[in-house]
Amino acid sequence: MAVAAAALAADPSTLVGAGGAVDRRIAELAVTVALRRHARGGGRGERGARDLRDVRLVVGSGGVLRHGVAGAGAGVLAAALADHAGGWAVPRAPRTVVDVDYVLAAAGLLADGFPVAAAGLLRGLAGTSDR
Repeated sequence: MAVAAAALAADPSTLVGAGGAVDRRIAELAVTVALRRHARGGGRGERGARDLRDVRLVVGSGGVLRHGVAGAGAGVLAAALADHAGGWAVPRAPRTVVDVDYVLAAAGLLADGFPVAAAGLLRGLAGTSDR
């Protein structure tokens, strides 16, 4: 996997491979790291980790999740949600969605100046089905 990761880093324009196993595994690891980052304590001096067990919605975003074979996004998210190594309190039974329409970034950009529009985009995202 290290060789494949180095090749992808050297050529970021590489598209998802036909087999996709390495791409999916890298995506699983990336989502796992992201969940752990959200679960750990926030600022300096804060004790303990954030409890994510009651999180109801997990949104995935990114190349393999959006452009992989059907069901790849859901599989990647499921693998990360099953990770209990290190004692992280991952979401128990969240609904998972993949941001196939690229609205998450747009909502973030709109949030300060146009919060109603941003909320509308996110409501639409929360109502989409799994990929």
